[in-house]
Amino acid sequence: MTECFVISANEIKKRIDAFYYSKKFRSIIKIDKKTDLVEFRELIALITKGETPLWRGDSYLTEGIPFLKVQNISEEGIKGDIAYISKQVHERMQRSKLFGGELLYTMAGTIGIAVLFPEKIGEANIN
Repeated sequence: MTECFVISANEIKKRIDAFYYSKKFRSIIKIDKKTDLVEFRELIALITKGETPLWRGDSYLTEGIPFLKVQNISEEGIKGDIAYISKQVHERMQRSKLFGGELLYTMAGTIGIAVLFPEKIGEANIN
């Protein structure tokens, strides 16, 4: 089924693609017009990415500090089989430590999924 709609030229302010102006986004566009927008970097303290312990010769463990991979991030939250790393590897990977409350955003695999890391998991790390 093909969906068709028409908008006037004066409504085109940000994007010209038809997908942006489809019905499902109309309410977001209305909010956008009423809200002062800020850049994402103004809302957060740090943007970083992790590393894979394997590149330094470390192995995944069956217990220890939870280590999340991109396949553990879904629209439903954290899921799947979680790998583990040693406390020593976790301490070395300072910039990608998780404590709870961090916004995780996938940039590989299924790109663009964002979830809030739950505090109940405890301290963890991510690639």
